[in-house]
Amino acid sequence: MRTEVINPRDNTVLRTGDPISLTGDLALHDDVAGDHALTLIGKKLRVAEAPLPMIGSGKLIANDISLKLRIAGTILKPDISGNVGIRGTDFRTPDTLITSKPSFGLPMNPRFHIAVEVAEDVRITSAQLSATVRTLPGEPIIFSGDLSHPAILGSLIIDKGGLNFPTARFVIVRGGTVSLRYPAYAAGNFMDPILGITLDVSATTHMIAASMNGVTKRYTITVEARGPINMEAPLNIGAAGQGDMNLTGARGLTLNFRSDPPDLAISGMGMQQRITGLLGGQDAIQSLFGRNPDLGKILSNQVTDILSNSFIPDLMDRLGIGKALGFEELSVEYNRLDSFSLRISRQLFGPIYLSYWRQLSGTGQTTSLNQTSWEFKLSYRIRPNFQFSWTADDQRTNAYLLEGVYKF
Repeated sequence: MRTEVINPRDNTVLRTGDPISLTGDLALHDDVAGDHALTLIGKKLRVAEAPLPMIGSGKLIANDISLKLRIAGTILKPDISGNVGIRGTDFRTPDTLITSKPSFGLPMNPRFHIAVEVAEDVRITSAQLSATVRTLPGEPIIFSGDLSHPAILGSLIIDKGGLNFPTARFVIVRGGTVSLRYPAYAAGNFMDPILGITLDVSATTHMIAASMNGVTKRYTITVEARGPINMEAPLNIGAAGQGDMNLTGARGLTLNFRSDPPDLAISGMGMQQRITGLLGGQDAIQSLFGRNPDLGKILSNQVTDILSNSFIPDLMDRLGIGKALGFEELSVEYNRLDSFSLRISRQLFGPIYLSYWRQLSGTGQTTSLNQTSWEFKLSYRIRPNFQFSWTADDQRTNAYLLEGVYKF
């Protein structure tokens, strides 16, 4: 059977790619004997919704969704199970999944147990991060429960992306994870469930700053980010633990910074405070990584940085210039400390990758000769989340690095 999908808003036929197949039968009530079920199969389905229906926030634009679902039970109590595959998708996370409950009872309340497999070219964005993600084989995102009490649980592997701070954008090291959980609750609000987003990533950026001795130079700043980014729990900077808890017992995001060279401060705590200040201050970071980021307040203080850190990298990604030229990454970044900078990376052959970062403009220079900052890296990718690298830069520094992300 060929099925047409109708948009209920204007009764127009939606383009869904390949035909949708619906076969089988479904019992009207529990007393019907026999094993009755429907099989729903769809390939290359297209979806474009912003905001998401019944939610009021978020966005989903998908060009290739495949599904194979079994619908058992009865018409009023269907049990829906099966698999959904997603690729070529842009997903903006919603602030909440259920903003209000209908004042009338629903005629049906289907139950779900659906495994969602995320392939390559799937992009997830929020105010704090933008990343290309995928699920590991055999570890799908699980959508379960029913319409009244849905549940989402699973983790995504980050292939590339950026972590946004008020004055800088950090490039996420390949192999980090972003975990999704629903329901989650923020700051003691048990009546308003949200989609909890938890990070486990390492990320790097470059900054021009003055050392303890007053020498202006380029620094590579690395952040280890562990914990939720939208739970309104206290932000922990430089703590070895898992962060303070909010009223529900949920722990907050923990950030640990380090710099190379390590001469931004005398002590470890001084280092955390110095880098926090360079990134806009703890209050601005806390506002950005809260449940509902106070972007208005942050924009009033760092409007140029926020727009450039979010808009310019996003625009470059959407234009598809890097992919057309064969680059794994091609981005132009800007902040008030470094001005414009270029970052490119490309697979040369097999596990060998090359990356290059260069400051394009700005007043920050690394030497008295006003030499432009740059860094060249050649990497052997042992695993998707682990690589051995050699780097050289404008300061005549040669380094051998083991880079990766691991869970313990």
